[in-house]
Amino acid sequence: MKSKAWQVAIVFCTLMLSIASFAHTRDFQTAKLVDVSYDNVMHSGSSQRHAVYQVRLGDVIYSAEGSKLRHETDPAHGLVVGDDVRVAIEGDQMFLRRPDGKDIKATIVKRQRAEGLLARWFGKR
Repeated sequence: MKSKAWQVAIVFCTLMLSIASFAHTRDFQTAKLVDVSYDNVMHSGSSQRHAVYQVRLGDVIYSAEGSKLRHETDPAHGLVVGDDVRVAIEGDQMFLRRPDGKDIKATIVKRQRAEGLLARWFGKR
């Protein structure tokens, strides 16, 4: 009897964990990767390198700071500037879908309106 109860409990827990993992899906949209660079940030007296991603989604350019970079890490993670990327915006977080299917989580640090074509041609110089 106890063996059967344990089996039911294990199946129930497995089912609940799988439902929980699929419950939160992000709303990814297609955007243009404008730039990928890195920034040195001071944390507790030491300098750390963080990736900075710029993405144009509609008429807004989002700049977001990624996690700390390791020594020989490609900050773009295989993304190519100028290509279309899949992006999800959730509050102050931006998620970029890498070519290998994994997501990059970055904190949005700036939002700005993108200049239109006419503004670039006839704008102030």
